Amino acid sequence: MIQKVRGTRDFFGPEERLFCRIESATGRVFRRYGIQQVRTPIFEEAALFSRSIGEATDIVSKEMYTFADRKGRLLSLRPEGTASVVRFLVEEKIQVTDTLKLFYLGPMFRYERPQAGRYRQFHQFGIEYFGTPTAAADAEVISVGHALLQELGLSGHATLLINSLGCAACRPVFLDHLGVFLKDRAADLCEECRDRIDRNPLRCLDCKRDGCVHAYESSPKISESLCELCRRHDAEVKELLADAGLAFTARDRLVRGLDYYVRTVFEFVTAALGAQDAVIAGGRYDGLVAALGGPDLPAVGFAGGIERLIELMSKLPASSTPGAAGACSASVFFVCAEDRAARRRAFNLAERLRASQISTLLPLSDGKSFKSQFRAADKSGARVVVILGEEEAKTNSVSIKDLSRGEQQTVPESDLIPTLDRMGIPRDA
Repeated sequence: MIQKVRGTRDFFGPEERLFCRIESATGRVFRRYGIQQVRTPIFEEAALFSRSIGEATDIVSKEMYTFADRKGRLLSLRPEGTASVVRFLVEEKIQVTDTLKLFYLGPMFRYERPQAGRYRQFHQFGIEYFGTPTAAADAEVISVGHALLQELGLSGHATLLINSLGCAACRPVFLDHLGVFLKDRAADLCEECRDRIDRNPLRCLDCKRDGCVHAYESSPKISESLCELCRRHDAEVKELLADAGLAFTARDRLVRGLDYYVRTVFEFVTAALGAQDAVIAGGRYDGLVAALGGPDLPAVGFAGGIERLIELMSKLPASSTPGAAGACSASVFFVCAEDRAARRRAFNLAERLRASQISTLLPLSDGKSFKSQFRAADKSGARVVVILGEEEAKTNSVSIKDLSRGEQQTVPESDLIPTLDRMGIPRDA
């Protein structure tokens, strides 16, 4: 038997419905902020990622799926979304006169050790703001992340962490201090951190191993090395977030795994997912567009993982993430008599409900008793059962049972849809 490749997964049932719900929520929230969608290829020239993410990063040096095509061109499956969006911006010569807001959603690929919340094929959404260097742009991007978590019923289950990584003028001072600190304590660090000391010292601070976490408690703080411009930028971002009522925690050792970040970096983290605790993360990357051959455009954005959000939502009570419960996505389930006329009538009415954007399930098998149909309705997760029995056929009516309340009423067939509306049965957007 051929099985799925290690590090990948199938989505079906409740998880697939959560996946769709997250996709829908991203579109609604992002467009609320005037953000346009861009769709890019899932593979690019390998050089795009080595130039943008950084040769020394784990992603480029260890984790990319890279291959030569039949003409010998070196290609990579995309490990993240920002580089492809920037490539699109540069290649298409998009003129940015004010803030350009873009979002993406799709599969990404990294050859990592599979574990809870981390897969070799995973799905990310992200937003990118181009053209605005202000703290207000950073604060709005963070606000978008908070709004999405709120839309999904998760804002009370995630904490916002924020830091500044400084800029090209002040970060080297911090890296010098950090390098000295790391070399003095190399014996206390894990093998991976020792390997990073000369190659990518900032990433050492991201290590989750207990011994390293303890060692870094006394490491230099980047906030003490910030130049005046970075210090003011950081303070203004925090002021704007506080004014908007967004609670945050300043975290001096918060870093990101990609080399292109400057100044603001942030994460929304949760205690419910163990080591893989970040569900949305991002920051500012002012030099990336120019590094890929475009104009010197400031930029800020974030990315979030759909699999991690699904895992988080699955751990919470259904009442805390509205819309997540139920075995199917239909709102209405038809139960009808076994004769052909009743089945024809049920088929016709079900199609009318679907044409009115009301999700509907209709049993398609013959010979099912009312009892077995009601059992199927209970298992389906539908909120309402529409009953077409002998009495309803005689009076051209329908009986509607609210499964959540146990209440039943009989109405004329012509009043079926208005009654469902009054009951609050949703229509698809």
